[in-house]
Amino acid sequence: MSHFKHLVLEDRITIQSDLHEGLSFKKIAAHISHDCTTVSSEIRNHLTIVDDMWPTNRKHNRCIHYDDCKKRHICNFCQSTKNTLCKYCNQVACSKSCPDYKEKICDKLSKAPYVCNGCDSTRRCPLQKKFYDAKEAQLDYERTLSDSRSGVMITDDELTELDNLISPLIKNGQSIYHITINNSDQINWSSKMLYTYINKGLLQAKPIDMPRAVRRKPKKKKSINHKVDSKCRQGRNFDDYHAYMEEHPDSIVCQIDTVEGKKGGKCILTLCFVTLKFQFGILREHNDSHSVTQAFQYLYSIMDHNLFHLLFDVILTDNGTEFSNPTAIESLEDNGIHPHVFYCEPNRSDQKGACENDHSNFRRIVPKGTNMDPYTQELIDLIFSHVNSFSRTSLNGHTPYESFRFLYGRDILDLWHIRYIKPNDVILKPSLVNQFFKKEGECHNDVH
Repeated sequence: MSHFKHLVLEDRITIQSDLHEGLSFKKIAAHISHDCTTVSSEIRNHLTIVDDMWPTNRKHNRCIHYDDCKKRHICNFCQSTKNTLCKYCNQVACSKSCPDYKEKICDKLSKAPYVCNGCDSTRRCPLQKKFYDAKEAQLDYERTLSDSRSGVMITDDELTELDNLISPLIKNGQSIYHITINNSDQINWSSKMLYTYINKGLLQAKPIDMPRAVRRKPKKKKSINHKVDSKCRQGRNFDDYHAYMEEHPDSIVCQIDTVEGKKGGKCILTLCFVTLKFQFGILREHNDSHSVTQAFQYLYSIMDHNLFHLLFDVILTDNGTEFSNPTAIESLEDNGIHPHVFYCEPNRSDQKGACENDHSNFRRIVPKGTNMDPYTQELIDLIFSHVNSFSRTSLNGHTPYESFRFLYGRDILDLWHIRYIKPNDVILKPSLVNQFFKKEGECHNDVH
C-alpha cells in the first residue's frame, strides 16, 4: 500500500472506472494501492454537480410533492394555460415560486459512494446529480497544488497591521528575532515567514534596513530542468512496460541512461542491450532532450531501418528531463513499426540494473566528476571497445562484443566504431584515456 503519496491521473481514472462498475471503496483502494479513506476523501472533495440533466419524460421539477401536487396558476406562465397543473410547467422558476416547494435530494448521495456513477437510474432520475470525473478531479488537484505553493497566506488587513508593527522597529535597528520574541502576543508568524514578506516587498521595511541581511551573499539558486512533456509517463510507466513484454516476450530491450562528467559540460548517452551485456555510447554537448533525440535520429540515419527497429523495439529509461520527449523517438517509424519508450519508477535505478552495472566498468576508466569536455566520439568508441572486450561470467566467459557479433554480425559494430580488443590488451583504468591523448598529441606534433 502506498503511503504519503499523491494520487495521479491513472489512479483517478481507475477510481472512475471502478465506480461505474459499482465496486466498493475497499476494492477500489486495493486496485490503486491506497487506503479506503483516501478514496472516500478523493471522491467527496472532487465532486462535479450536474443541475441540468433531466429525463425526457419528466418536467423540470424536483419538488418532494410532485406526485401528489394538484396546484394550478401559481405563476404568470401557468395562468396563460387552461386546466394545466403547475407541476407540468417546463419553467424551473415556476416550480420554485410555489410557497410549498421543497427540493427532493437523493438519499443515496448522503452515503458511499456519494456519486451517481454506476447508478442504473441516472437517465430516469430528475434529481440533482453528482458525478466523479477523473480529468476534472486531476485539474482541480493541480489547481489546488499550484495555489498552495504560491502567494502568501495572509489577508490585506493582517498584512497592514503587521507592517505597522514591525517596520518601524526594523528601521530602528531591531532584528526580526528580537521583534518576534518581545511581541509574541501580537505576531503569529515565524521569523522565516517575516523574512519572506520583507524579501517579497510586502512591507515598508526592506532588506537594506537589516544590516546583517545586506552583508550576506544570496544563496545560488539551483537551475531547474523542465520536462518537454510533463505527461510523458502516461501509458509508458513500468507497469505498461511489463504488460508490453508479456505480449511481446521476444522483444529486444535497450536500456538507456546518461553518464555525466562535469556539471553543465559534455555527457554521454549510453545504450545497453540487456541480454548481451553490450553497451556503447554517444557523446553529447549538453544533457538535454534535444541531444537525445538527435542521437537516435543519427542512429536511424546510418542503420538499416529493419535492424534499427529490431534493436530499438523497447527502450527503457529513467525519469531524467533529457528523456522527457519520447514522442520524438517514437516518431522514427516505418510501416507502422516504431520504438516503444518506457520509464522506470522514480528513484528505482535497479529496474534498469543491466545498464547501471555496465556503467561500473566505464567508471573504472572515467571516474565520476571527470571533465569530459576534451573528449571526442573517437575516444568514447575506444573506451566502449575495451569495455565490450571484457569477459563476463554471465556470458560463460565470452565478451559482449563476441555475443553481439554472433547474433547481428560485424557490420553494425563497425558502423558504431566498436572494435575487438585482444584479451591481454584490455585496459579498464584511466591510463587508457591518458594513452589516447598522448597519441593524439604525438600525431598533432607530427603534422606540424
